[in-house]
Amino acid sequence: MLHVHDVLALKGHVIYTISPDQSLKEAVHTLVVNDVGSLLVVENGHLIGLLTFREVLSAVDQHSSSETAIVRDCMVTDIYTVGPHDVVSHVAEELFRRKVRYVPVVERDMIHGVISFHDIQKAELEERHFENQLLKRYIRNWPEESGNSTQTA
Repeated sequence: MLHVHDVLALKGHVIYTISPDQSLKEAVHTLVVNDVGSLLVVENGHLIGLLTFREVLSAVDQHSSSETAIVRDCMVTDIYTVGPHDVVSHVAEELFRRKVRYVPVVERDMIHGVISFHDIQKAELEERHFENQLLKRYIRNWPEESGNSTQTA
């Protein structure tokens, strides 16, 4: 069974954060330069929001002056989080149900990272590939049948 910490181990634990008072333009720059789809919004060491391209596009659509918009005005504050020991299949179902692509991994106020649908799919593919290799190895080394064998005359 695949757990969130397995996905993080494959993905890595790099966390991109931004202050809620930084400009939306700075946030977009951070997203683009680091080729990521989400930023954790952190204030005084605490996770207070999540900013993804969805919120950025919505802000640009809604604000005629998106140049002056700040992260605090655009971020999601009702954040779904998971723990490192949560089962990935349950997390994927919840992401689908909530129609979100990114979920922060948090345990006792400690941020471990962020995983996405893409990260989950990649980890599940790796797990299937590994299981497939084990099965092939097992079949290749299948023990010979001993005892009477049927022979045709």
